[in-house]
Amino acid sequence: MGENVQGLIKHTQLFRHDPDKGIYGDCWRATVASLLRLPIEEVPHVCNGPDDGRASERMRAFLDTQNCALIQIPFNGEMSLDQVLDYVGSLPVSGGLHWCLMGTSKTGCNHVVICKGNEIIHDPSITQSGIIGPANDGLWWAEWIVQRAACDTIMPAPQVMGDNA
Repeated sequence: MGENVQGLIKHTQLFRHDPDKGIYGDCWRATVASLLRLPIEEVPHVCNGPDDGRASERMRAFLDTQNCALIQIPFNGEMSLDQVLDYVGSLPVSGGLHWCLMGTSKTGCNHVVICKGNEIIHDPSITQSGIIGPANDGLWWAEWIVQRAACDTIMPAPQVMGDNA
């Protein structure tokens, strides 16, 4: 189990991103495990393979089992890292909550870190690669994991055209 700091378990990812060797980084899994205070092995590695555009759907399905929801908000990629941190950190919705930021790491791949207020407080990277720019889609992504209200129902995940599942 990772380091426990003020209730946040700081997990380090188990796999460093190296797709040429068939290894896909699990930083998102490490951040979710940290925030939910779970062993990292209990959170699925939803990005374990070439990007199929369905990682968020798979993570939402897991979070449903934890009575949680994922809120993702994109921000203009022309903003600097400091501008994103300052803006998101000042939003009333942040209200002292931990949140995740997805962007591009020093190694050139998408990466997720944990923030609180306008600061990055945990980088789950094995190499501390950090975030230096927007994600590979040209956007910054701020994410919150929130507990569902008792009156909320879990909606089935939308089916993707062509799915036989």
